[in-house]
Amino acid sequence: MTPRKPFFGLLTFALTVCLFASRSTDAGTDEPVAQGDTLTVALDNVITVKSVRINREEVDFPMELDRFAAVINSNGFGLIRKGTFFAQDISVDGFKRGDVTVTVDGERYHSACPARMDSPLIRANPLEMQTIELRKNAAGHQSGLGGGVTFHRAPINEQLQIRAGLSQTLGSSENADAAFSVDRHNLRLTGRYARGKGYENGDDRTFADLYMYRGDYRYLLGETSVAGRRGEFEYRGAFTYTEDVMFPYLHMDERLNRIYSGFVSHGDHKLYFSHTFHTMDNGLRKSMSSMKSDATAVTVGFDGDFYEAYYRYWSVENRIVTPMTTIDNHMLPDVRQVAATFHRTINHRSLEFSGKLGFLNTRVGDKPRMAYYRNLYANADDARTFAVFGFSAGYTHLFAVDRAAGARIEITSEPPQAEELYIALQRPGNKTWRAGNPGLTAPVRMTLRGNVSIDRVRLELFGCHVWDYVTPSARMIEGTKYETYDNVGALLAGVSLSSAWKHLAIDARYTIAERTDTDSPMSEIMPLSVKTSVVSPEWHGLKASLTHIYSDAQTRVDRTLDEEPTPQWNRLDMELAYKYAGMRFSLGVENLTDELYYAHMSYMRNPYSSGTRVYEPGRTVRFNLTLDRLFEE
Repeated sequence: MTPRKPFFGLLTFALTVCLFASRSTDAGTDEPVAQGDTLTVALDNVITVKSVRINREEVDFPMELDRFAAVINSNGFGLIRKGTFFAQDISVDGFKRGDVTVTVDGERYHSACPARMDSPLIRANPLEMQTIELRKNAAGHQSGLGGGVTFHRAPINEQLQIRAGLSQTLGSSENADAAFSVDRHNLRLTGRYARGKGYENGDDRTFADLYMYRGDYRYLLGETSVAGRRGEFEYRGAFTYTEDVMFPYLHMDERLNRIYSGFVSHGDHKLYFSHTFHTMDNGLRKSMSSMKSDATAVTVGFDGDFYEAYYRYWSVENRIVTPMTTIDNHMLPDVRQVAATFHRTINHRSLEFSGKLGFLNTRVGDKPRMAYYRNLYANADDARTFAVFGFSAGYTHLFAVDRAAGARIEITSEPPQAEELYIALQRPGNKTWRAGNPGLTAPVRMTLRGNVSIDRVRLELFGCHVWDYVTPSARMIEGTKYETYDNVGALLAGVSLSSAWKHLAIDARYTIAERTDTDSPMSEIMPLSVKTSVVSPEWHGLKASLTHIYSDAQTRVDRTLDEEPTPQWNRLDMELAYKYAGMRFSLGVENLTDELYYAHMSYMRNPYSSGTRVYEPGRTVRFNLTLDRLFEE
């Protein structure tokens, strides 16, 4: 697979269809726009029905079991595959991972793994969720430098309500995912169990064939929760367990992860907590050495309609054993963070103003560990305090019930991530050492965004300048190579185009990003992609869809970080779905042509990358069954 020249024919076709295709729905209808019954664009529904001011950067979608990709991969947002099907991370408009905050009803879930094996996305049981809010406004409540993703749980019901889901895949990817949720008398009980193994690529090669695994291992995910409501009070307790989740792009895998979490709330005020125990090692791999890390993460937070405050504790102990030596690393040396932020949003006719102001203090508990950072940074401090601020102003003009245009300008600043400041990993031999940079400056982002919506078509353009963006960098000190972090200037610009008629949906996006200090491309930027879905008319509850996904070659890479170009690829999916009496059945084939390909973001993952390109699954048959029944008395 060699990189090919950029290909724009499909994008041109998509643009042409969007501009000239005849409308499939009547203007003024209050029917939500559907794409294969997997998502509804609430934005268009708001324009049509309410005809009021809308925030063009906040979109709500309903959730469905095991369909994160179908829901999130739109409007400039995308998922980064990191391993098996539920181990995914987030990106949007060139920002990724820690730049994009993920919350569940205002609850933050910080990763315990420095490589984000336990991405916050896995904390959301799709069956329990009602909507997901995708925000590009970085000045909003609980938004990161690149925006935010907020899951909203469905309200607890007084009457009996049963939700259940089953997803089974066969072929190149074999896994099963079952979940249930039962409401009764303002109480809710949920459960989820998933089991599967590493998938095969389009060339029928397994993880053992491709990534030096000792065998064909199976992962496990289990989750249960109890929640209730009494008047204005709500509460919830949950436990999540995973084991043997494989991450071939890394040097280690998640062997065990336990998460205890819960909250109690009254009205708009919530007290929540989460406690994570995480173990990763290379015991599943063929290796002469042994690597193991044990991580503990605790978060306690308060969240309200105009404020947020939280405390975070994070410690990671690492041991590397080779035939020649043993190295113990306090990889995250008892890092403690305290943060508080106030926020406010004001709407006046077609105008919206939002702002936030607060601080974050990060402190190292293991003081002797500071000697490690001072090998690179003589004045490294064991405590840093950063200002958190953001302000945005947006304007939306509604020309008609199906035509609108808007613009937004914002400036925001978020602190560097804790691992960017204080990670510390010494490695044997001549391998690269890892070191945070305690002297990093907080990035400041200024963004201008504009959008136009005509009927079911939405075009968005953005451009932003980021001062002191944090990016990986390489340094050599006394013959030892370090992977560390530096502040650089960055320019990002992009376009996204989406349309959702009754029988046709198109989503296209492109982002270009460049470092201003070197006039060279930034690393880990998604290439041009176009997703086109054709949906049949519904006949007695039966509906079929055909989806084509095109990803262009990415030739703009950061060679200083050993990032390499990736070639273009195409994928074709099809699905047949049937709805009856609160149940939905679907049978689909993903990667119908058994394409051999890998996504650009599955390869480059400094500072933990194994240098291995991770292929996507080959032809996979998927069966889904979901049930949502309310039994009224």
